[in-house]
Amino acid sequence: MMERGQTSERADSLVRQLRSKMLGFDPHTKGEQVLYELGNTRLHDAADARRSRLLEVREGIPTLLWVVLVGGGAITVSFTYLFGLKSNAAHALMVAALTLVICGILFTIGEFDNPFSGVVEIGPDAFKEALSSFGGT
Repeated sequence: MMERGQTSERADSLVRQLRSKMLGFDPHTKGEQVLYELGNTRLHDAADARRSRLLEVREGIPTLLWVVLVGGGAITVSFTYLFGLKSNAAHALMVAALTLVICGILFTIGEFDNPFSGVVEIGPDAFKEALSSFGGT
């Protein structure tokens, strides 16, 4: 669902249920108090991590940053034309190599902009592994 930019109502419901159960628990002993605090901390951390993942699905790199990145790359490549080399082939090779490096960097940034789809996606296997470690299916 994250690959398609969607969220799960079931997951929202489960987080609300967990939070409700934690708030409804009344610790009576020191051990229960420690477990209660630890559970609250872990639930808070899990909810924060989920919010961050959902934000990654909805948000991306701002357009202004893309303009700066692409513009900066174009300016950097343009400056190479100011270097005077005796060999035109060496100069062309230098410009091509620099252009290739900058395009590779921009491509990598673009791929990391969508972490749940594309070439370097975070697949569901990581989430399934985490779920199975909690005893779920």
